[in-house]
Amino acid sequence: MKQFFTLFLCLLLAASAAGQELKPKQDASGKYGFIDKQGHTVIPCKYESADSFSEGLALVELNGKYGFIDKQGNTVIPCKYESADSFSEGLAL
Repeated sequence: MKQFFTLFLCLLLAASAAGQELKPKQDASGKYGFIDKQGHTVIPCKYESADSFSEGLALVELNGKYGFIDKQGNTVIPCKYESADSFSEGLAL
């Protein structure tokens, strides 16, 4: 029974981390990063602009180019495009 509750607690924590909601936040220098519901910085402020996450990816601008990051701050699509739009139904402009 103790193992069941330990497993349940681990699964609950994993689900909560995976489903965390992150919001773009601009710092005093004008750079953007992402914060969680509690206001803790999850992804450092280093982007010139940032949109909300859509389908697990966020559109960000770095050095005047656009790309996408995941909720851990990993670059998924490099910032090398002149323009871009957020993902919708698995596609992005």
